[in-house]
Amino acid sequence: MSKKKLELITVARACDWHIPYHDPVVIEVAFKLLKVLKPSIIVIDEVIDWYSLSRFDKDPERILDLQKNLDTTVAYLTRLRKLFPKTRIIMVESNHDKRLKKYLWTNASALSVLRCLDFNDLMGLNKLKIEYKKFFIYKKVLFKHGSIVRQHSGYTARAEMMKEGTSGSSGHTHRLGSHYKTLRGGKYVWVEGGCLCDPKQAEYIDGTANWQQGITCFDFVKGTDRFYPLVIPIIDKKALFSKRIYG
Repeated sequence: MSKKKLELITVARACDWHIPYHDPVVIEVAFKLLKVLKPSIIVIDEVIDWYSLSRFDKDPERILDLQKNLDTTVAYLTRLRKLFPKTRIIMVESNHDKRLKKYLWTNASALSVLRCLDFNDLMGLNKLKIEYKKFFIYKKVLFKHGSIVRQHSGYTARAEMMKEGTSGSSGHTHRLGSHYKTLRGGKYVWVEGGCLCDPKQAEYIDGTANWQQGITCFDFVKGTDRFYPLVIPIIDKKALFSKRIYG
């Protein structure tokens, strides 16, 4: 008896780029992996760090680089759209995105109503047809940036699942991890999405940053609610996937 080939709908996740703290080589590896995955939907978040608007102590040599960082961000988003011209791309809101609004409200409230300072326009999202949402739900799976941080890989995934009561995916921690739970009402999983930023540039961390680079995805079986999560780590700027090395 021949096996029926499953039709899959893939939702891929690439989170926590943190431009200008991004890792250009790792981002290129992520783009190659996305091309192989051929996702129907790509979810991204925390692409830009908004470093100069942070309330934390800042490197004076970088504090005036905001326009440069924005230009770099728009260039990457433009490349992503060109690589995936027909793919639905969704950016979910993150805590760093709110830095612009907080800065304007605190330091320049009169300017906050200017259309030229609108987040979507500054990032080029409307032009690139990238949707901006607080969160995204696909077939009962919740995609969000997240706000919980636990010390170890997978611990945040557990905490997010307990908070939301559903399967899902989050970023924020810069760690890769997953947590599974089986109840009488069904099977659930939550995935931490890792990061595409460079741990060596984490100037606010004393010692080694407990971060893991990589991307994640959910393969949904078309016509059902069944799905399979996948974590793809990028180790030393290379990824092993489908018996091939990328990087």
